[in-house]
Amino acid sequence: MTSPRASDHASIASHLYLPIALARAVWFAINRKRLSLRDLRLLLVLVWASWPYLLGFRGKLSSPVGTIVVASRDKLKSAVYGAFKTNFCYMKTLEAILPNTHSFDMVVDVGACVGDLPLTISNISRRILAVEPGASNFSSLQANIDANEICNVDLVRLAAHDVQGPLALGGIDSNRRVLASDDGEIVEGIQLDQLFSKFGIERVDLLKIDVQGHELHVLRGTQRFLGEKRARVVIVEAHEACGVAPREVTSIMASYGYTKIADCEYIFRQRQLYFIPDDHEVHHKDDPP
Repeated sequence: MTSPRASDHASIASHLYLPIALARAVWFAINRKRLSLRDLRLLLVLVWASWPYLLGFRGKLSSPVGTIVVASRDKLKSAVYGAFKTNFCYMKTLEAILPNTHSFDMVVDVGACVGDLPLTISNISRRILAVEPGASNFSSLQANIDANEICNVDLVRLAAHDVQGPLALGGIDSNRRVLASDDGEIVEGIQLDQLFSKFGIERVDLLKIDVQGHELHVLRGTQRFLGEKRARVVIVEAHEACGVAPREVTSIMASYGYTKIADCEYIFRQRQLYFIPDDHEVHHKDDPP
């Protein structure tokens, strides 16, 4: 049985998690430099979000990336964390490796959580497919898309996997993940090859995979699509804390004919790996023309 003192300490740690994480995130963002006025506005909003988090706010919050529907303290944490990662990691790196790209035709977000990437990128994308298996996350994802009246996003509640069949999920919110056992929330697993065929997706400009340690299974279930080099840029977040080594991800992508062009060491033991097809040239923003 948990003692009252231990319970109090756990509650304090839970309440302080976001402010402490945000302090680390702000320091990370400042060190990346090249902060625009929009970046500074977003940082201010994210820091300010510590207050509604501590107060247990529920409702709608406005931000530079759109309206966020807050159903719980954990959902606010996921939204703030996701907005930071998308805007100060994914988008900054994409801007550097694709300096002449100002829009995307087809974007696929695997592990969409509460919708940070679709909210950020919907205005420069023709079509987005957001894949999120967890019921609670999916509900928040749909609420955020609806609150911003975004019409170019298809939402799919499935778990990307290497075979089709039922899977179990554990963890909460942004840490929701596929379990090795069947003791958890049961969802349907599907290969991305099959999902792309179902939605008539022939090519993808940007494929992002963030699945909390399930990355290798997802990549194995995308063998045909990636083997035919139908994705222009692939981002895979390798969760080393969950036992996924970046070299394993790189090895699978190399077997499909993809070259790693960026490797970003993120602040929470997650390496963000960026790949392009071997025969595709990408110039970095600072490269000479």
